[in-house]
Amino acid sequence: MSASNRGQAWYVLRGYRYQLLLSLDAWIDLRSDEILLLETEEDFSVESAVGAIDTQVKSSAATGGPIRAELANACSVLLDEGLNDQEAALGLIDAAISEIGSVPSLIRQKAKVLGHLSNDLAAAKLLMSIEDDVGAGSPLDRALALRDGGVSAARATLFADSLRLFDKAASALSVGVHEASVALGIKLESALVLWEMNDRPRAISMLANVLDAVEQLNPTGSRRNERIHQFARAVVGLFWRRLDPFSSGSAPNIVVGQASALIAEDEILGVELKPLADNWRILALCEIELGIDVGIESRSLTKQIGPGVALVEMFIARARYARSVVDEDNLTESFELGLRATFACLTTQETRENSDRALPTTSDSPEMLRLVLQSGLTDIIKTIPLDFMIWQRFRGEWKDGFIAKLEAACKAAWGDSASIADVISAASGRVGSEALSSAAALAAELAAMRDLGGSPRGRFGRDLLLVSHAAHSLARRKIEPIVVALIADGWSKVIAHETFALKAPLRHVPEMEAGLSDLDSIGLKAAARLLLAAAPAVDVSLPPHWDQLLRKIADLSKI
Repeated sequence: MSASNRGQAWYVLRGYRYQLLLSLDAWIDLRSDEILLLETEEDFSVESAVGAIDTQVKSSAATGGPIRAELANACSVLLDEGLNDQEAALGLIDAAISEIGSVPSLIRQKAKVLGHLSNDLAAAKLLMSIEDDVGAGSPLDRALALRDGGVSAARATLFADSLRLFDKAASALSVGVHEASVALGIKLESALVLWEMNDRPRAISMLANVLDAVEQLNPTGSRRNERIHQFARAVVGLFWRRLDPFSSGSAPNIVVGQASALIAEDEILGVELKPLADNWRILALCEIELGIDVGIESRSLTKQIGPGVALVEMFIARARYARSVVDEDNLTESFELGLRATFACLTTQETRENSDRALPTTSDSPEMLRLVLQSGLTDIIKTIPLDFMIWQRFRGEWKDGFIAKLEAACKAAWGDSASIADVISAASGRVGSEALSSAAALAAELAAMRDLGGSPRGRFGRDLLLVSHAAHSLARRKIEPIVVALIADGWSKVIAHETFALKAPLRHVPEMEAGLSDLDSIGLKAAARLLLAAAPAVDVSLPPHWDQLLRKIADLSKI
């Protein structure tokens, strides 16, 4: 072997020549069925190493058996991972298989090379063909081989096979100090696969079990422990971000294969890790948003030893309220939950000035309402009845007496309905000559449900109100998809059939189409861009506050 004088291997060879002599002595003493494995620095000349091993492979061909397979594997690894010559690595392994048969170790190496060639389907099928025999002599080696199969199967969208292989990999490990992080990484992979299979209850249950187990690992004990702590927390955040109906671009970039990758025991990075108790609450938030009960929230509460993060508790309050809008079970309870969510927004604003932890709050509804109104959150309070109106108009059934039921539920929950009186009046058709607030104007539109065909200007006015409402709604994750679908349908018709009613369509329609094409991916942000482009086309000069609002929504995923 040779060493680069630009790398650390040069100093190893120069300063520790006795190690080379000992290695040569050990090589001379090898029996015919043995091989010598040397740990070396990373920048020895790989080309010369391949040549040395290839010579030994040829000279030992007559011995057959394990040594032929091991030497072929070693040379293939150097070609694959050292020289990045996957085709040569594959050819060498195929030659060895043709000589001595489908030895599990050779099949595993071939699958690994195929994986590096992005042929995950072939790699997965190869590993599945030996899943009962591979790595039989070593639990860790078997676990890692099955783990590789699970990763390839997941990438090939063979999710059921992937889960089986990951399960077998985890079972192969007798989890101890050195292997616990590997086993937990494999379980994280299973959680990710379950999520991709849309089996969300099992996915978050699996992740909860990982959080429980990670709690027992000291993150300062090793880099592997620290890393699995990082990944467990990151996957919790990933799941919550993935529940957002539209991309915000801020989700952690985690793919199958990362969490369980076996890394060297490097120095601990000293990463600042947030308390696991906070991640439990975020996982409970996922459970609430999914509308399921697999015991995560109750488990999360047992992990708390003090006030939770105010922002997380606010999102939990909003998720409970949003779920009640969709479930339509009890309007009075929904108004109560809406008020609590609004109050949580208020307390979050107050606590973030001094601390990120939630402060004790009142549970008295009239007192919460007084504090909310006193703090200037009247517009947020008015979004609550509008959420129900939008849901009933476009997802449920707007029946006679619906508005009266809303008003009665508000009075029962809050003590009075004065704070939403203009919204109720507008939805009931009791509109005077005075100018309407945005909330009341939207309520009137929802009640009238005009046919806006042939009237792009009228559609623009209604959609402006809908976009503004969705951006401020406490139930945004449930309301936004409804609003986006309405805008996509309506403006597609305008561009296809009503350009005659637009001003300078050749100038404005391309921008409108750009916003329309992005609706499925970025939701309300694209809707705001579409309306900004459509305003001059429908001959509307936006007042400054509306123009600023649309630009804020268009530029930011959350406001």
